[in-house]
Amino acid sequence: MTDSNKRFRPQVYEQTYLGTSFRYSYNLYKVMDQMESRLLESDNPFAMVVLTVLVALKKGKQTEDELFAEKIMLAKRLLTKQFSKDHIRALMNFLKLYIRFGTDEKTLNFEKQIELLTDQTQKTMGIEEFVLTRAERIGEKRGIEKGIEKGIEKGIEKGIESRNFSFVNSLLKETDFDDAKISRLASVDMDFVAQLRQQLKQ
Repeated sequence: MTDSNKRFRPQVYEQTYLGTSFRYSYNLYKVMDQMESRLLESDNPFAMVVLTVLVALKKGKQTEDELFAEKIMLAKRLLTKQFSKDHIRALMNFLKLYIRFGTDEKTLNFEKQIELLTDQTQKTMGIEEFVLTRAERIGEKRGIEKGIEKGIEKGIEKGIESRNFSFVNSLLKETDFDDAKISRLASVDMDFVAQLRQQLKQ
């Protein structure tokens, strides 16, 4: 359970309809019950996931600066662990995406701090590279050509760079940002964003 209500501890799910019923009984793991000190000492990669959720639960109870400091602390702690590069990359991206700041300025500042901690490319990837990689995988399943210019979909206006298409495509699918914000983040025309959004609705 990842909620912040300490009293919410369901261990049974039941449903009845027209004389038919079923019941699920399950073990309960409550993130709020976990000790932060023990998680910090753990060598289990999933402990970092739980720590990230614990920090996220503090949002609204802390200032943005306090949340920023805790998020940086988690990033530093992650980089001291003897995890594989794939684990570090996945956990770092989870940390970036799960705990959201209230301002774009704080998000960009966090990205810069992570670049300094990781030498930008050695141990992790930036958030744009993360969503581009994910879009690339989705694109492969849908028949999008993959080559030197990755992610260019057949039928999209010739000459559009794959990074722009993939990034915009991912933002449309993974966020609730409006066209203006996506246009600004991806450095593309708003008409292009609107065109892709319309195609995704078809």
